[in-house]
Amino acid sequence: MLQNTFSAIEAVSEICQQTSALGTYGDYFAYSQNVMISEVQLQLAKLYVVDRDSHSLPEIIKTANSLFTEKYHQSTGYNPHKSYQELKELLADLERQLEGFATTIRNLKKLRNKDLAHLDKSIRDVVSRNKLIGNNPVFLKEVKELIDFSFEAPSRIIEIMFNVAPTFRPRDYVDELQMIARAIEKQENDELR
Repeated sequence: MLQNTFSAIEAVSEICQQTSALGTYGDYFAYSQNVMISEVQLQLAKLYVVDRDSHSLPEIIKTANSLFTEKYHQSTGYNPHKSYQELKELLADLERQLEGFATTIRNLKKLRNKDLAHLDKSIRDVVSRNKLIGNNPVFLKEVKELIDFSFEAPSRIIEIMFNVAPTFRPRDYVDELQMIARAIEKQENDELR
C-alpha cells in the first residue's frame, strides 16, 4: 500500500506538469495529494520508528541478523551457492544502510509525534507547524529511499533466510490520471461549443 500511495502522489504531480486539466478540480487533487503525503509519512514512521510494543523494519533486520547463524545456514541448506560469511555480510549491510537513514527516521518520528498522529500543544498555528517541518525536514529523495529500502530489506532477508526471491511491482497511476485529464479536457471543450 505504501509504495502504491507514493506512486499515486507522483502520478498526480506528473500529470499536473503535462496538462492543466487537473487544475479544473485542483482543490480535489491538491487535497487528495496532501492526504496521501500525510499517509505516506505516517506509514513510514510506523515502519521505521522502533517501539517496544510494535514491529518495525529495524527490529526485523536485527532479528534476522541474530537468527541467521552458521548453524542455521548449514542445517537448512538454503543458499548453497553462497557462503555463510557472504550472506551474513549482506544482512550486516542492511543494518549499515538503515543507520544511514537515522536522521530522516528521527525527523519522521518528530513529525509523527507532534503533528501527524497527535495534536501536540506546541503546534498552535501554521507558523509553529511550518517551524516544526522546517526543523525536521524529510525530503522527497529520502522518502523514496525509505520506501525502496522498505521493500528491498525484507526481500533480501527472505532471500537469505529462505532462498526465495519475492517480486513486487508497484502500481503506476499515470495512465489512469491521463485518462481522467483527457475526460476533463473533453468536457471543457464540449462546454465551450
